[in-house]
This record gives sequence, structure tokens and C-alpha cells, in this order.
Amino acid sequence: MFAYYNWIGNGWSDGYDYLAGQSESEWCNLIGSGYTITQTISQYEFIGENFDDYINCVGNTGQPEVCESQYFQWVQRQVPVFIRDQSDGLVPRRSQIAENTAWSNNAEKYELPNNNHIEMLNSDQSRQELNRAFDGDRGGSSFFIPR
Repeated sequence: MFAYYNWIGNGWSDGYDYLAGQSESEWCNLIGSGYTITQTISQYEFIGENFDDYINCVGNTGQPEVCESQYFQWVQRQVPVFIRDQSDGLVPRRSQIAENTAWSNNAEKYELPNNNHIEMLNSDQSRQELNRAFDGDRGGSSFFIPR
């Protein structure tokens, strides 16, 4: 029975690890607030065939610096790096502020503090701001829609 309980414990552990880390990254990818970029890193790596050759070189010459220059070098590698951008849990920050769009430089922006996307549906504050926009008080007269 020990193997059975070990199997169950490993399953719970895997589930916990998923919920603690990977699920957050997958949700960010789903809503567009997580993305991956490629970054170049440099690492000092052993390039010889056998590490014993390096050890023998140091033992025979007594000069680790000379042996190191023969068996190690800086290597550049491309590695993926996950970036998690800010969001309110539904919409990424870039979408909220219209980053890199025609709206980002030309439009008036109004923030509704203390309102998230769910609360906006029944918020008096969001209703007042939308009424002002429909009455022509926002964005000049180009957005006037009579109620």
C-alpha cells in the first residue's frame, strides 16, 4: 500500500506545483498579459571532451590559468524569458491604456478608480462617465449620441 499512497502524494504535489506557478503563467498567456521574449546570455562553459583532461593539465603544468584558457570559453546562448505584464486579471495593462495604437496619442483617457471589469457593469461612476460621453462632454462633439 505504500506505493499507492506515494503515488497519491505525488499527484497532490504535482497539482500544488501547477496551481502555485504554471497556472498563473498560462492564465497570463490566455488573456495576453504574458509573453515570451528571447534573450542572449553568456556562460563560461567547459568545451573539452573530458573533464579529466583539464584536471590532468592543471596537475601537470601547475598553472590553472593556462589550462582554463584551453578548456573553458564564453558561450552565448539564446534563452526564452517569460514576461508577465500588469493586468486586472482580465485585461492586460497594454490594452487598458491602448498602448501602441492610434488611441494612445489622440484619445482622452479617463480612469474609473476602484472599479474593475466586473464592477463596471453596475457602477454609478461608470454610468456617469458613459452618460457624459454620450452627451458630448467627452471628446468634443464627435461622440454625441442623444439619449
